[in-house]
Amino acid sequence: MNKIKLNILSPWAFLITLVMFVTFISEISKYSENINTFVERMYEINGKIWDTEGDIRKGVDLPLEEVGRLALAVRDLNCIRNSIKAEIVENYSEGFKEIKINYKKIDYGRG
Repeated sequence: MNKIKLNILSPWAFLITLVMFVTFISEISKYSENINTFVERMYEINGKIWDTEGDIRKGVDLPLEEVGRLALAVRDLNCIRNSIKAEIVENYSEGFKEIKINYKKIDYGRG
């Protein structure tokens, strides 16, 4: 592609295109420094949520107390997941922050 551009564009236009490409690669490398960390953290927390919900998905007959315990554990894990997603939004200006509407926050015994 660059060889075609070199034949079609003036040398200056090609040079400008090349500089823009190098700048783009430089910007992308800034993202990749932390992106793997975020991917690993999301993989880990999503795995924990999956494992926590496992018995419910399998249809295991659980006592209500256990269902409640699992629901609270999933809620806590989702809080961690949402905080990671918020960090991604802050760092990369990608995605959106979750804003709860008509939602009453209850601490459910947390200090």
